[in-house]
Amino acid sequence: MSQLYITPNGGQADNQKPLFYRSWLPRDRKGQALILAGVLVLVVVGVAYWTESLLGGFLAFCVLLASVWFLFLPVQIEINAEGIVRTVLRRKSFIAWEDIRSYQPYRGGFLLLPRKTRFFLEAFRGYFLPIPSHLMTEVQYRFRVYVDRSEHET
Repeated sequence: MSQLYITPNGGQADNQKPLFYRSWLPRDRKGQALILAGVLVLVVVGVAYWTESLLGGFLAFCVLLASVWFLFLPVQIEINAEGIVRTVLRRKSFIAWEDIRSYQPYRGGFLLLPRKTRFFLEAFRGYFLPIPSHLMTEVQYRFRVYVDRSEHET
């Protein structure tokens, strides 16, 4: 039996129905994608100039691209009653609601955290879930239903 919850516009929504959406950095946050690409180019040019070697610049480009390549791939996300399914390049990863102890809203998404208590390196321990701006309130309500409810049940 599905459970209903009140949506921001006063209606009722079925929280058992999965929510699907796609996120892609160059499409959703063009400014951040341009800044990231600009920093990548500046670092490569700076390394090539400092080392006086095109090979050094190329190696810097390879190292930086290896660390951020996944940010430029489209991601399909499904939020359902069991957890969050993230699909990139036909590979699925799953985050169960029980593994999320807390969440923090940020501009452009939510940081999902595995610990309830604050930790000074929490940004490195958590997972940032990008969310389009028109779905932020819907996803926040689902987090309240799934994460906050599981917190009170344990």
